[in-house]
Amino acid sequence: MKQVLQNFKTGALEVHDVPVPLLKPNGVIVRTHYSLISSGTEGGTVRLAKMNLLDKARSRPDLVRKVVNVARTDGLMTAYEAVVNNLDAPIPLGYSLSGEVVEVGSQIADLKAGDRVACFGSMVANHAEYNFVPRNLCVRVPNEMDLRFAAFCMLGAIALNGVRRSRVELGSTVLVIGLGLIGQIAVQLLKASGCHVFGIDLDPTKLELARQSGAEAAMLRGEPNVEEAILAFSDGLGVDATLITAAAPTPDPIQLAGRVTRMRGTVVALGRVPYELPRDEYLFKEIDFRTTLAFGPGVGDPNYEQKGFDYPAAYVRWSGNRNVRAFVKLVAQGRLNLEPLITHEFDIEQADKAFALLSGENPEPSVAILLRYDMREPYIRPKITLNGAGRRAKDRPGVGVIGAGSHAVSFLFEAIKAQRADLRGIVSAGGVKSQWYGEKCGFAYAASDPQQLFDDPDIDAVFILSRHDSHGALTAQALKHGKDVFVEKPLCLTADELDAIIKAQAKHGRQVMVGYNRRYAPLGQQLRERFASHAQPLAVTYRMNAGFRPANHWLHDPEIGGGLILGEAVHFMDFIQYLVGSPPRRVFTQSIHSDTGDMIDADSVMINLQYADGSIGVVNYLSGGDKSFGRERIEVFGDNTLAVLEDWRSLVISKNGKRQKTSHKIKQDKGFHAEIAAFLNAVAKGEPLPVGFGEVVMGMRAALAAVESLRTGMPVDIRGESIDE
Repeated sequence: MKQVLQNFKTGALEVHDVPVPLLKPNGVIVRTHYSLISSGTEGGTVRLAKMNLLDKARSRPDLVRKVVNVARTDGLMTAYEAVVNNLDAPIPLGYSLSGEVVEVGSQIADLKAGDRVACFGSMVANHAEYNFVPRNLCVRVPNEMDLRFAAFCMLGAIALNGVRRSRVELGSTVLVIGLGLIGQIAVQLLKASGCHVFGIDLDPTKLELARQSGAEAAMLRGEPNVEEAILAFSDGLGVDATLITAAAPTPDPIQLAGRVTRMRGTVVALGRVPYELPRDEYLFKEIDFRTTLAFGPGVGDPNYEQKGFDYPAAYVRWSGNRNVRAFVKLVAQGRLNLEPLITHEFDIEQADKAFALLSGENPEPSVAILLRYDMREPYIRPKITLNGAGRRAKDRPGVGVIGAGSHAVSFLFEAIKAQRADLRGIVSAGGVKSQWYGEKCGFAYAASDPQQLFDDPDIDAVFILSRHDSHGALTAQALKHGKDVFVEKPLCLTADELDAIIKAQAKHGRQVMVGYNRRYAPLGQQLRERFASHAQPLAVTYRMNAGFRPANHWLHDPEIGGGLILGEAVHFMDFIQYLVGSPPRRVFTQSIHSDTGDMIDADSVMINLQYADGSIGVVNYLSGGDKSFGRERIEVFGDNTLAVLEDWRSLVISKNGKRQKTSHKIKQDKGFHAEIAAFLNAVAKGEPLPVGFGEVVMGMRAALAAVESLRTGMPVDIRGESIDE
């Protein structure tokens, strides 16, 4: 299918051929008829992408600070590579479209194939021929309604949410500052609500359009006596409410609003303006200043947007979905007239011309710009051939990859590409990243459904690099299809998933390796070698200074990320097991406790481990520290020796007053290339993996026991012997 993608590194905006996204149980696949370009949000994205690197840095100082912190803790080269990888990632554009349902997820009962729908949401309603849309982010469209107008749904809901936030009443006087697309829709909504509307803009062509939309008066911002005209329009009181829908680099709209809004009136900021409120106007007039976020309640809430949990209307009358429905209904009833707002329509293949209107390359005036899509092609889900799909060479293992998230892109793709393997297929649920990175890395084809890899007889091994909740099921499925598996940590999220993997491995005899890369880091291996034949039990402390993550971060979701113990700390538990060289036998976990809603107790834990040989280990996974400080520190005590490994850049071993130090100043080496090489070398030669399956299972059992211990407050004995024993 065709999709518009923006490259932040080069600034290029192109239409790419990418796989149709994967259908998930909680949503539908929608075939796009029309998508609307947002001059504000998307225009800003396009202009930012076309800036040079210095101007990009100036516009996003928050990201610059993150890069500096990475350079301090992980090294300059690591920071540089992270910047390059992030800039080079393709960015889907679009967030408002209309079309028809072509495929329905198993959890959806109130939509069917053929239904006409309006869809909304960033990274959801993309400028693409097909999109996967979660249930709460689409609404039905009446048969009599023009689908061109339904494509306005997101921007209409933004304007409607702003009007609701202003709490205007029948007969209210309202000033709209900024008469772009959202401003024009806001004017019509206010007029339909029985308000008297005054509009202001810098562009004279927008004034007449505002009058057509229902504004009783409209003036240029630079005209003399504009403030006097607004006061006269409001009978000398000042307007009851001001909606700022303009985007401006200065606080002028905020200042003007303060001067012309009446005492105890309301100012609502929808557009991107500096929030610099003049104290005298806003304080002494007791003006209520409000912001508004996109389509309303539900935006940014993964439970609402992705999982489909709705808010009860008795408590949240106008959720995002209900706002969109209300807007669509007003348009269908003829209460709003969107036709005069449509200034341009382009076929999807001409997207570059459409976006040239936003970037300023084409100075022609524009308001609403629509992209239209070809409806003649049948709905199919083909692979996208990238670098030729001939049969692989017999002397190299055929490889498939599932997942193209930030971790895979930053650390694993180059490592996979560097090995002597035949890169067959790459899969990502959205389709975009599989096409993009498949092309860059040299894969033969891209797809969105993992089954296409499992069914490929030319694939010997599968890399599972997707989100945590998919690991267990995909690993078991790959084993059943006769593939060796490399799966990023964690192996799975539940004991049932672990049991299924054990059964599949036993029945089909394929091998499983988990991405515990620190086992393969040069400094880690040097540390292990020093204590490989330890005569005394070891005492190991692993401190991870993780830094704060917000409560709604996906890693905290037990169904998706598995929580920080399974999602992150399992990594450090494994490294201690690697150093000790003995299976874990007992786990006890404690966490901080906070009564504030912005902290997750399990985000700061101490996991105490006892091993069969008498060794002990402690994982301190802590989120309350300074992220710019060092992240990882490992201390090992035993055999009259003390060793300290700092951030995989420095290892100090001390015995009898003598110190041996090894350091890597420019770049960390956490073992990513070495672990991939070890896996593919074993697959190619048909040899056992460096880490036995039994050790992998015991490590996973220890992590699950750590979660259970935190839940119960009691130590947990790890049941069952290692399979290798």
